[in-house]
Amino acid sequence: MTSGAATVLCTSCGADPVRGVNITSLSPGPHMMVACANDALGCTASAVFEFTIEPEDLAIQCADDFTVTLNPGETEVAAVDPRIADNLSAQVVGNCGIEPVITHYPPDVFAVGDTVVEFSAIGVGNCTTTVTVDAAPSRHIAILDKVADGLGMLRVHEAYSGTEIFGYPLTGVTTPSVQFAYSADGALLGLAYNNVFMTLDADTGVVNAGSEIAVSGDLARGRIAFHPNDSTRYAIQTETSSGQFKVRLYNSTVEVDAVDVPAVTNMSGPELTWSRGGSKLTAAYTVPTVGVTGAEQAKYRVFVHKWDVSASGFGSLSSLSAEKEYTPREEIHELFAVDGDVFVVTTRGVSTVNGAVPWLTHLGNIFMDVTSSGKYGLLIRKIPDHYKLILANNPTSTTSMLIVEGPSIAEAVLAGKPRPVAIAPDGRMAALVVQDNVLIYRLPDFVSSVNIGVQRVFGMEFRPMPP
Repeated sequence: MTSGAATVLCTSCGADPVRGVNITSLSPGPHMMVACANDALGCTASAVFEFTIEPEDLAIQCADDFTVTLNPGETEVAAVDPRIADNLSAQVVGNCGIEPVITHYPPDVFAVGDTVVEFSAIGVGNCTTTVTVDAAPSRHIAILDKVADGLGMLRVHEAYSGTEIFGYPLTGVTTPSVQFAYSADGALLGLAYNNVFMTLDADTGVVNAGSEIAVSGDLARGRIAFHPNDSTRYAIQTETSSGQFKVRLYNSTVEVDAVDVPAVTNMSGPELTWSRGGSKLTAAYTVPTVGVTGAEQAKYRVFVHKWDVSASGFGSLSSLSAEKEYTPREEIHELFAVDGDVFVVTTRGVSTVNGAVPWLTHLGNIFMDVTSSGKYGLLIRKIPDHYKLILANNPTSTTSMLIVEGPSIAEAVLAGKPRPVAIAPDGRMAALVVQDNVLIYRLPDFVSSVNIGVQRVFGMEFRPMPP
């Protein structure tokens, strides 16, 4: 019997058909079969069947190679983890639906690197899948620490292990007169002190050649703000000897424009931020408007000034302000801008002078920072015997301001006297200073990550992580 030939199941379709054709197998390809039948009266019939047999090789097929990236804090991943178990498999093909027996022996845990897993099916063969485990992306935090009089240190640490990545010494400085900020892509660390601005390589701390420029004015209440989409564009805010704040725009090392922030007596140092699209720049600050009543009320007005900005300079200016009233000895505004059109107000403690007039104490009773999405606020409030750390979600809205009075989604009670606070741009970590330590927590559950020893911290900022 050959492929394509007529296969006869009976040799005669007459009154006495001859049978006996025995077919045990058919080769791949097209086939035709003739079948016949007869009854006792001698009636006969026949039929022709045509079909094709297509071959399928019996084989074992493994899943494609795949990669798992560890989460921050992980050093390995278990074989039962869905990231492994859901992607590691094999099947036998060409077995006509018969369930095969497939075996494989993966390790209990997969370490960083490549692991080859072999699958076997008896009588069929073997195949392999390579599982690559990448280490968790490193998360850095920059800490401005006073080491001694006239000597500061900008330290960058790995936030999960506490390991110091590098330290940049700052000599001949008053530590509060140092400003620093990461570029939005995390590649650069901008640093301004001793009337010089420069950028450091965020991985190594090496000063980028040609990045240094002279900066005039006091940096103690200054700010650095990188453009969100172009790290070669940035704004630097300084304070003149007369108390006037000036914001300068730079493209690489070239100053392209400058404006004065509208001045108000007793204004706080403005916070400076770009809109997310980079078309607007906002300066926001607070001013006390003290009024004494029977309950000794203190009022503070919040001012926000927003400029349209292009690569060539500042455009039109729009402004707004709003007033809030607080009880002395508990709260006074402190402001952190979130976006060109959204900003967050928080508070610090107040005291009294001669038992009457409220004033800003700068004790750091309450500080705040926010994520880039603006959805979370971190608030520290002093109560009689301790400090309370609150992660607030969906703050209540008042006019165009977000006042952090909304529900908290996590709390932690802290001993000692906290100072600065920082939240990672993705909202996954928070850092705060208590006594001689920077305490780093994982959010939103406040799982303690690491403590970093310090002396006197004047600022902290998490490095933006790559997307």
